[in-house]
Amino acid sequence: MSTLASYTILVQNEVDDTSLRAKSVIERAVKDTYQEIVRLTGKNLIGTVEEDITATIGQRYVSPTTAFQDITNVLWKHSDNYNKLPRVTEEDYYAEKVNRDNGDPTGFYLNGTDIYFDLAPSVAGTVKVSGLVVQDELVGSVVSVVPDRFTQVVLLGSIARFKAYEGVQDANEYFKMYRGPYFEQGRIGGALKTMIDELGSHQPINKPNLWGK
Repeated sequence: MSTLASYTILVQNEVDDTSLRAKSVIERAVKDTYQEIVRLTGKNLIGTVEEDITATIGQRYVSPTTAFQDITNVLWKHSDNYNKLPRVTEEDYYAEKVNRDNGDPTGFYLNGTDIYFDLAPSVAGTVKVSGLVVQDELVGSVVSVVPDRFTQVVLLGSIARFKAYEGVQDANEYFKMYRGPYFEQGRIGGALKTMIDELGSHQPINKPNLWGK
């Protein structure tokens, strides 16, 4: 079970620099790398949580109290059954729904941390929200959610960031080992891609039936 301190010691040993100045830079590098990994692998590392929110008549939004990193599902219920709402855009609302009377919401979009409906509810109902919760920054005694078998991924990213800060020439090589040569173009590779693939292999793959049905 890794912490900021244990990751920092490993990086210090790898870069052979235990000075106080280097330690401060390394800690920041570890924190930034950890947040990046959690953001990209959170679905498989953290899992989702649910929150039920009461929606009132005529109010077109609800405000979750949970600090969601990513909202994956929003469902609406005013009688017995929940109905999943598709995600729409704010532009869709103003183009198509802004003049509509209150009714059962048929879609939602996010505005900051609030969930807005395309139609303000005509009756009180319940909104069920599920998603990933924002994870604590890796400080103090906070335990990393990254499994120990992927410690090397954290180290590669942290070393790359430390070397980049130091202006060391091989920083780019460490970034390539960590997340591949085309990360800035949106293509993840390297050890990070291997980690994502392994974690994803534990999730079922939805395959379309014949003719896409």
